[in-house]
Amino acid sequence: MATSKALGDQLLTISSLAETMTDQTTKDRMIESCMESAKKQISGLRLTDSAEVQTLFATVQSLNFSESQKDELMRQIGDRFVACSTPKSQGSKKSMQTMDDPGSFLRASDVTFISNPDHTIKAKASRMAMMFCSINCSCPTEPTSGRAVGVLKNDFGLKELEDPQVFYNTVQDFKAALKSHFKSNPSGSTSHVHNFTTPADLPSDVYTRAYGEEGPSGHAGLGGSIGPVRKSSAMLKSQNNQKVPTLDLQVPSQNNMANMMMQGFQSMQHMFNVFAGAQQAGMSGQQNIFMNNTKTNPPKQTLAITNGPDAASSPARAEPEQAQPMTPEEQVNTMLSSWKNRQEENKKKAEDGKAGDPEGGSEKAEDVQSADGSEDQFLQSLGIARIMTSSSSSKPLASLGRKVFVSQRGLESVLSDLKKTGFLADDFATTSRASIKRARDGEEKSWENAFGQMIINMDIPHESDDTKFVRVPFVPPVVLLQHCIANEHYHGLLKKCGQSSPGDKKLQVIYWSIVQHGQDLASEWLWFPLCILRSTLCNRIGGLTVLWKHAIQHMFMDHDMRHGVVLQTSTTAFPVFADLSVLIADEAALKQTAESKGASGTVFCMRCANVVAHRSGLQDHGDVLSSTCTDFTKFRLHTNRSVGEIMRYLSSQHGTVSQKEKALGYNYMPGGLLMSNVGHNIPEMIMFDWFHIYLVHGVAGNEVGVLLGRLRDSGFPEQQIHDFVQSFHWPVQFAGADAKSVLAKKREDKTAPVKAEASELLNFLPVLQLFLILFVWRDADDSLKSCCHGFFTLCKILRMLRKATQGGLDPAALRGAIKEHCELYLANYGAEYWVPKNHMTMHLPEFLSRHGLLLSCFVHERKHKLVKRFANNMKDTSRSYEATVLRETLAAQFLAMQDELPQGDVRLIGKRRCTKAMASLIRDVFGNSDGVFQAQAALHGGGFRCSHGDVVRAKHAQEHVVGMIHFHVEVDGLPLTCMSPWSHVADHMYRVKHESFFINTACIFSACIWSRKGDDAIVLLE
Repeated sequence: MATSKALGDQLLTISSLAETMTDQTTKDRMIESCMESAKKQISGLRLTDSAEVQTLFATVQSLNFSESQKDELMRQIGDRFVACSTPKSQGSKKSMQTMDDPGSFLRASDVTFISNPDHTIKAKASRMAMMFCSINCSCPTEPTSGRAVGVLKNDFGLKELEDPQVFYNTVQDFKAALKSHFKSNPSGSTSHVHNFTTPADLPSDVYTRAYGEEGPSGHAGLGGSIGPVRKSSAMLKSQNNQKVPTLDLQVPSQNNMANMMMQGFQSMQHMFNVFAGAQQAGMSGQQNIFMNNTKTNPPKQTLAITNGPDAASSPARAEPEQAQPMTPEEQVNTMLSSWKNRQEENKKKAEDGKAGDPEGGSEKAEDVQSADGSEDQFLQSLGIARIMTSSSSSKPLASLGRKVFVSQRGLESVLSDLKKTGFLADDFATTSRASIKRARDGEEKSWENAFGQMIINMDIPHESDDTKFVRVPFVPPVVLLQHCIANEHYHGLLKKCGQSSPGDKKLQVIYWSIVQHGQDLASEWLWFPLCILRSTLCNRIGGLTVLWKHAIQHMFMDHDMRHGVVLQTSTTAFPVFADLSVLIADEAALKQTAESKGASGTVFCMRCANVVAHRSGLQDHGDVLSSTCTDFTKFRLHTNRSVGEIMRYLSSQHGTVSQKEKALGYNYMPGGLLMSNVGHNIPEMIMFDWFHIYLVHGVAGNEVGVLLGRLRDSGFPEQQIHDFVQSFHWPVQFAGADAKSVLAKKREDKTAPVKAEASELLNFLPVLQLFLILFVWRDADDSLKSCCHGFFTLCKILRMLRKATQGGLDPAALRGAIKEHCELYLANYGAEYWVPKNHMTMHLPEFLSRHGLLLSCFVHERKHKLVKRFANNMKDTSRSYEATVLRETLAAQFLAMQDELPQGDVRLIGKRRCTKAMASLIRDVFGNSDGVFQAQAALHGGGFRCSHGDVVRAKHAQEHVVGMIHFHVEVDGLPLTCMSPWSHVADHMYRVKHESFFINTACIFSACIWSRKGDDAIVLLE
């Protein structure tokens, strides 16, 4: 929680900075932003001490603000003081409301709607709830709710309601609809009626709002019996032979790599240009927050750190001109027409004895899912930014067991043994589990700063029972940023700029980051946890879409970074502005976040209004496009506005939306993200994750599988390719995910997709490409050459995408390559092997054009290991499970960030004083061995690791050289690498040489995949 002292310090800092500015416009805009932030903080202060208020008044009076601005701040401080000092009224809660004859309050239009036999009971109950909402009856008693449904049964002759179970279910539908209507359309009226008698007795403002010129219908209720309104009703208990079927909600098991949802978000920066002329004042530009929801499974991504351009600075490029998005009514009518035409054609074929496939496989899958109520429950984790750690040296007991997991019981045992033997330092006066817990609790307390506690709680109501709540631990980004800013290296970076399955406990984890970090986002330490929640609890609150809604609402609740906050170090202070910009995730996570139909739907793409699954066959029966269409200009893309219209349309059709949901590609979720006040801009923030699209059960694995089948038919068995792959070596940094086991497992058939970890597949593709060039291309027929050409284009696209994080990639070039690949894929293999992810590839240039860079969820695979380290080993989930996992994750990240923050400078990794033999060698070469260090690994000029035994490319004497590394040294602060250059023979062929020389490590720019036999070598240069 903010304090008055912190607020005063912030105001004084802004006032001092404003005095240094010469441009009045810039100065006014900064002060205006400060005013917005201050108002937010004042509303959260607990002001009960008059002396504290007087101090704030004195601070405000000293500011370099206008008199009107000072008066406004002091008035708000005074109002807050009065509010905090005045005892709360005990009778402020609205009382329950009664209504003897709900039918008499109906309008003529309500009677017409309810009398229509085409409308479902649920729709009619929703219409009754709308009437209650219009007259401001928000808290009806249970008998009143029963009478509302009784009107439907007795006055409108709905005989189905004579069944007690149906009646009870309709009462629950009525209550849910009433709650939904009040959330989306609050009355704004201050009149609260306790007993509704007749419409004429309503307060005038309520009557005018409810009826306008239409007036009540004059309908008189017939009265009569009502049904059960409580689950405990004896009428329900007597129906032992009429049990209501229950939904079997089963969560499909997920592949470990598919868990990454990079749902996440990247913050869009509104940078006011406020700080353009204020560099001398130590001010930072506005930051973009990038959020991601991913799954915590084994990571395979590499760390890329270079001094490339600011990723956010790449200008958005013009997209090909698109048709206007469809209206919901237009899309529904188009789809219904297509379905009707297909039905008529199938009926005609059946009559002729040539019945066609009645439903596409994709559409059937959707129907099955909606029937049993189970949408794919993929574990999502959100990736989010970087963090600074407080010094562990002052808290030795709290920091133990963090880098590698050690249980508190195990830690207690080890410390006790060490203490008995005299090996324990004096810092550890006590070693009990209680002492360890107190130390860790104290460490969490030390993370608090002027913006509040590091971990707060969100209480989210159950979807089915709003009297029960799920407590979700949450880390406010501004608190975490203030904590991190104490790390001087992170301070410099800031100014420069899914589902996890731990054991049997699946978790939803959300992370966030700042998009200006650019390619440094490849470091897992630049992603911060926002919240953690078990999937079982997430389902209780309504799913991932509800968790997202509350997470985004809380991000800017107390300290709104969109209006600016002031971060402070020990020596300086500077404002930071941040807003949400990008949400990236895999297809399954995006489906749950946006409540779209997803890959199993007929309208599966959340970006396109007129594209349907090609297996549905609807493209032949209406004005819609098959997913195999490669002309991007024909896609009618959704906008924030068009998706908002869909949500409003579905809300207005409540109770009759099943077929319309199917036609629109979105589900109706009243409490979801897109229906909330924070979800309006989400559709255009969404970014598909190219990593999952291509490498996780994706396009690359499918194409390689079919290509291997063609190669087998042409005389190139998989064993030959497997043996070729075994001869290669990968850089030490990637050796744990080499490609040697990709073809080791037997596939179901010769064209089945290749199943491998994403990193293994990425390392396999260039070796397969070389095999095709060396052994296949020359003698291949035209058909096989076309398949090879398509594969070469795939490899080209992946090389482009791996560089897209840095920005600077031309969307037109990427679009051309993807279009060429899709057309070759269809020409070579047909639509049989085409999947929704093939269509999704065509949207990647759209995201690149809009955001200036493309992100992936690769990094979150590593990030999830940190969460799983603690989640796997915690067996007690009864008390504060999520909060403990979140605390331990933060503590371990803070500890790691002391040494492992990304740095763009070339340096030795894990350097140590050189040995005597090395000192002698250095003395012979350089004439001096003082202050010399050596290491097995270093960060080269391209931003990656290079280690002993790696083959690398470097620039030496204006020429490119290839050679093998022996070791790294640092002489007088300059990193140097000893390597043996190999002589180039032809193409990929090199001759191994054994002479060595020293080269500046900064001249090395990449590490290579290589194979060697004797003194002959093959090197893959990318």
